[in-house]
Amino acid sequence: MNDVEAVTRLLADSRTELRVALFIALQNSNIEIVRPFLQHPGIYDAGGRGGQGVQEPWSDILTFAIGSSTLDVVKLVLNDPRIGPKMTGDISCIVLYSAIDWGRLEVVELLLKDHRFDPSYHWTNGTGHTLFDRVIEKEAKPEIIRLLIRDTRFDVKSEDYLLHKAVRKGRLTTVSELMSSGRFRQILGVKDGNGQTALELAQSLPGLEDIVKLLEETGAGSR
Repeated sequence: MNDVEAVTRLLADSRTELRVALFIALQNSNIEIVRPFLQHPGIYDAGGRGGQGVQEPWSDILTFAIGSSTLDVVKLVLNDPRIGPKMTGDISCIVLYSAIDWGRLEVVELLLKDHRFDPSYHWTNGTGHTLFDRVIEKEAKPEIIRLLIRDTRFDVKSEDYLLHKAVRKGRLTTVSELMSSGRFRQILGVKDGNGQTALELAQSLPGLEDIVKLLEETGAGSR
């Protein structure tokens, strides 16, 4: 009996903890094992057993795959017909944030090519967080920052205080990538609620000499 046949028998057993078994399959990134799990009608039930329990957010499965599985398995989950129609607004934003958090450059690239994922979307969960708030908070990989900055759907004008946020967190790499792109030079002279530019803020905080130097080299001191 091969692995797929073994999984088929496992799924036919009502005692099987579907979700736990699926997460193990996702972690092992065996697409032939993951596929029959996703096709099971009870896989999205909270009880973890076919047909039992209350429906749980399906996004748990996708975000787990993003953190644990190879790209081909992520694609398989992403294209599940039961997931696709729900991939809108805040949910799509959460999924994209998950890829950023895990540092999955290839997954971020995949999601940005999908029309359901808009990098300019503001997560309206009461915090008003934007995509770049997440980038700064999690200190995303430089390659991911570059990828996001190059996406023309992201509106630089809506992020007037982005540099201030990166400076306040001491994110030298993020500040460097923002300045290297050229798209953010227009906000060098923008002042925050305290009347400070990003350079003035950096100068007022301890330990940010490298950021001060970088901003001065990019022309912040002349604005």
